[in-house]
Amino acid sequence: MPLYKVKKVRSSNGELQERPSIKVSVEFFGKRYETVVSLTNRADMKYPMLIGRHFLSGKFLVDVSQEYLANNKKGEWMNVYILPRNKELYSTKRLVEAAVAKGWEVRVIDYLKCSIEIMKGELHINYLGEQLPVPDAIIPRIGASRTFYGTAMVRHFEWWNTIDLENIGRNSRSRRCFGRY
Repeated sequence: MPLYKVKKVRSSNGELQERPSIKVSVEFFGKRYETVVSLTNRADMKYPMLIGRHFLSGKFLVDVSQEYLANNKKGEWMNVYILPRNKELYSTKRLVEAAVAKGWEVRVIDYLKCSIEIMKGELHINYLGEQLPVPDAIIPRIGASRTFYGTAMVRHFEWWNTIDLENIGRNSRSRRCFGRY
């Protein structure tokens, strides 16, 4: 690969270094991106390559508590459950469209018709008599009248390292505070 340019980069120990850089094509979650990478010897380091915040900005949501989200049997980016009471709502339909457009596998389930059991260290999700796999992420659509049950359901998913894309924990705390007045 031809040299793109030499640029100044601050190393992990804070030292300013001049490093060669090249243009490369990288693939994440089945999509190709063009970027510039600086070159250095990382033979003795834990990770052979670091992805910078400028490259990630506006393209990806990073959850540092999660690992290997791209490793999915079917090759989709994520297996996502949307948890509304009414799957016919416009907002739910738009969420499904957006998730499918990202290449995610999506399932809409009514959280009041779902039960979660933890047995022998395994999470079992039952929905209308069907055993469901644990999703990579959930998008809760919890109505105000069902906050207690809905947030309990979300907490069970979170304990199993499922990403809550709506951060319902913050919403439930605000609802509890509001309910006191």
